Amino acid sequence: MVAEIDVIEHGVNLNQWGVTDESRRRAAESLKHALLLGPSDEDHPGTIFGGPPGAPHEGMWYPIQGKFMETYSNGVTGGKAQIQDPYAEEKIKNGEWVAVSPSVHGLAHYDQQGNVIFDDFQFQHVLFLPKDIPPAYQNVGVKGLEKQGSFEAALQAALQPFTVTALGAKTDAEMKALGLHPEKKSNKEEIEMSQPINISPDPKDLKIQEQDKQIKEMQAKLEENKSATQKLAELEAKTKALETFQGAVSKREHSTLVSTVLETEKQAGLLADDKATEDEKKRLDTYGDETLRVLQATHSRTAALLKTLPPAKKPEEFEETQQATDLNEKVRKHLFGYTRDKDFKVVK
Repeated sequence: MVAEIDVIEHGVNLNQWGVTDESRRRAAESLKHALLLGPSDEDHPGTIFGGPPGAPHEGMWYPIQGKFMETYSNGVTGGKAQIQDPYAEEKIKNGEWVAVSPSVHGLAHYDQQGNVIFDDFQFQHVLFLPKDIPPAYQNVGVKGLEKQGSFEAALQAALQPFTVTALGAKTDAEMKALGLHPEKKSNKEEIEMSQPINISPDPKDLKIQEQDKQIKEMQAKLEENKSATQKLAELEAKTKALETFQGAVSKREHSTLVSTVLETEKQAGLLADDKATEDEKKRLDTYGDETLRVLQATHSRTAALLKTLPPAKKPEEFEETQQATDLNEKVRKHLFGYTRDKDFKVVK
């Protein structure tokens, strides 16, 4: 099937971009290298990436077996596309796929209204849109359909003028008039040709054969793209697994830092009881790893300082060294905002 399709027209489309008339004229021939895409279904999966989330052609689309063979560019740019895909033919013929949306790549600038205007571009793909998606260009799409003749039909038509009459039906005089030798006539009325007749096929049919070759090459490339898409999905899965593993490692390192800080606080005598330890752990869990490392270093220095002070003496033996006690509590007050009384109870 051959479909005549208007692809892009003058002016800015609903996606706020457009092309200059001159660039549109130059880009017409690039339609011959553009992919044809359409919506997928369960039996016809999407294997071609149209764009990232939020882009006009986001997601995966079905690759149509076909390509533009002729192009035109006047008030609108488009061409005649040969469609060799039964699924796409059915959708186009029954009117499900009429509107199209082009994807282009090239050099552009912003106009005064903030629209993107391409000064030079190439067509990347042409996407057939389902009815529920409005096209960016309102007046483009499928304009007509043609039936495509086969090479065999063309060959049959070429052979039609040539009719072979059995030699037995001719008289010797008639055969001589035709330049044939009557002595070579057989009883079975068959003719033996020493040189076969060479009938050149119609140039259009040779072009169709070349198109078939190009389509097969495109199908091979599509298979390569399918393999690349699968590898990309595998790579994304591995990346996600690595991120999960790194998250688990970070969580374990954070837990280790919290435990280390609690231990240094205990050594510095900064935790009064189990409840204070539990509350302190909840507080430390909210800190980042860098803050925890700073606290660990501070508490370690505090613990080391306290070890250099004279040991506390028992009241029943002699007086407690008040200077060391005051220094200890001053350090505690400075770091944590509270002190302890002589019975080691917390005083705000």
